[in-house]
Amino acid sequence: GALEAAQERLSALIELNLRLVSEKDAQALLASVCQGARRLIGARFAAIEVRAKDGAGSPLTSIIGIPDEKARHLAAPRMQ
Repeated sequence: GALEAAQERLSALIELNLRLVSEKDAQALLASVCQGARRLIGARFAAIEVRAKDGAGSPLTSIIGIPDEKARHLAAPRMQ
């Protein structure tokens, strides 16, 4: 019921927090955030892309719940 769902969300949030403070690799950290957010809201798929404020460098992207061969064909989001 509702109590079990709330406990699952709290557990996912605690697990995500633990990963955030222990992960040193930026790409692995982004994948953890993406997976944790997906679990937290109960989504089947999740995607996140992070870019530098000034647009320099390559963006970091994580897509969870979609096979890699399909994810490679997704268009990059337009960011402003």
